[in-house]
Amino acid sequence: MFEELIDLTTSFLVGFRNIVKRHSLTSSQGFIIMAVDIGGTPMTSLSKKMGLDASTMTRNIEKLEKKQLVFRQRLSSDARIVNVHLTELGKRTHKILSKELGIYFGKKITNRSEISNKLHGLIWDLEKINNIK
Repeated sequence: MFEELIDLTTSFLVGFRNIVKRHSLTSSQGFIIMAVDIGGTPMTSLSKKMGLDASTMTRNIEKLEKKQLVFRQRLSSDARIVNVHLTELGKRTHKILSKELGIYFGKKITNRSEISNKLHGLIWDLEKINNIK
């Protein structure tokens, strides 16, 4: 089971890296584009979700801002909170990446509902483990 999980993770990362590279993005930048919610996502949430420290997340966000894919906005009710939003170009990039990832992984996965159920269970277990720390 552990070896299969490693193989699955490796396959996912290689496929993801190849897809985002075609759009001149690093894997981290691609994950950020895919992780930002429609209404914006706090930078601290993105950092925690991706396991990156604040300075690394800031550097990645700055690079994405230069590419005009995201912008930052302080929350009016609490200036300590900075939300990351996708620009129109960022939204189009998100949509394109979602489509390309769906095609790539759709070819590799045949029994989707069973795999989906197992992945949701695994994600739930991993989140429980991460919250214990």
